[in-house]
Amino acid sequence: MIKISGLEDPAHDKKPHAKIRVINGKYRVQGSGYLVTPPTHITEELALFTGLLYGDGSLMDFKSAARSGTWRIDFAEGDKEVVKIFAILGKEIFNVDFKVQSRETWHVAYARNKVIYRFLSRICRHPTGKKTGKLRFPKIFRFSGASRKFLSGLFSTDGTIYLCYKYQPRIVLTMQEEKLVREVYREFVRLGFKPTYTTEEKRGCKLHRISLYGIIQVKKFREEIGFVGAKNKKLEMFVKQQITW
Repeated sequence: MIKISGLEDPAHDKKPHAKIRVINGKYRVQGSGYLVTPPTHITEELALFTGLLYGDGSLMDFKSAARSGTWRIDFAEGDKEVVKIFAILGKEIFNVDFKVQSRETWHVAYARNKVIYRFLSRICRHPTGKKTGKLRFPKIFRFSGASRKFLSGLFSTDGTIYLCYKYQPRIVLTMQEEKLVREVYREFVRLGFKPTYTTEEKRGCKLHRISLYGIIQVKKFREEIGFVGAKNKKLEMFVKQQITW
């Protein structure tokens, strides 16, 4: 059960057009055509959506959003299929359309909605504005069955899979977010994986890395967590190749 609180905020919703109204358990911003249905329970869909957002998403800076009344949620990725999945999940979870725009090599899904913005920032704890150094594993998903889906979203955006020494597959997550990466490492251990944790300096930045090495770990990842989008096809190919070698 998710405790919904903080979506209505009298301290910041003084103007008439900014007020959030609750209508039969659904939330609506004055003047908006959307009735938003914030999740009341932890679901795999919400966990996957949040994991994707933590990887390649952003919430507009709070002060800028409050000043302009925009409350924008953005998700940008090179894999068009992943962006479509994010938009579909957003619609299923919140009953709000996420617009999708495509460029040559980059694709974006976004929505402007105060209720969703507040749910993601206050319930799912996604930072607003610049998020570097602020990400933590969301408490609502840690130690729950949905944690695997959060990891799936995070690795589908910021993870990689490749073949290394002696054609052994390796799945890697590399980020500047020390606290988040350490929490992800501990969650993998809790789930029965055998990850490795390393750090390196690159162009003045300290990077934190989790690796799952070898076909046994990769198969376990495939069965319990998985990718979405193009990386999932690559994962399937590597596992199939290992079977035939």
